[in-house]
Amino acid sequence: VTLADKVYCWGYNQYYQFGNGTTRTSEAPVRAASDSTLAAVAMGSDSGCGLDRRGAAFCWGSNGSGEDGGGQRPSNGNTYTKVPTPVVGGLTFRSLSLSDGYSCGVDVNDRGYCWGVSRFVGSRVTNNVSTPTPIALDQKVRAISAGKDHACAITTTDEIWCWGGNRNGQLGAGASNGSAVPVRSAGELKAAEISAANVSFGFAAFTCA
Repeated sequence: VTLADKVYCWGYNQYYQFGNGTTRTSEAPVRAASDSTLAAVAMGSDSGCGLDRRGAAFCWGSNGSGEDGGGQRPSNGNTYTKVPTPVVGGLTFRSLSLSDGYSCGVDVNDRGYCWGVSRFVGSRVTNNVSTPTPIALDQKVRAISAGKDHACAITTTDEIWCWGGNRNGQLGAGASNGSAVPVRSAGELKAAEISAANVSFGFAAFTCA
């Protein structure tokens, strides 16, 4: 994002990650997000989202699981959102974090939301969702980090809570088979920030704070 709130992207663009209606790869920065004016962007593995100055969210790119938040029924297939589409629900977000097939955000009321692949939404939903869904955590949230196989949140009291896969102990809790909802992570550790690894394959099974 430039100082004038214009979005530029470069590199791979097969899945409309640039949000400019094309799939043309570029070695140099090109105007992206369909000439939208956005104050912040967050990129996942094959999708992107951004916030305007009011905190309204827009998403684009791959959308086989509802990760664009546009409210259309997820197809679980090769579906793409070619240009920025408003995230439904009328929420005002402070921050966004994306990964493979899902998106998350923290709104101005310090509530965490996710949408897309069901196992990463942080609620006991069984189907992929295309609208922001509150994570099942009855605490205010300061930040969410969306990882490849799990996600984590930091509360306003500096506690760490994680959900998703746990094959290698990345949740930092005793949920050996993973957890569909947030579980307290890292014992009594208080954290200023959190990062759930967002890389491919088995290398993603770790968390740092």
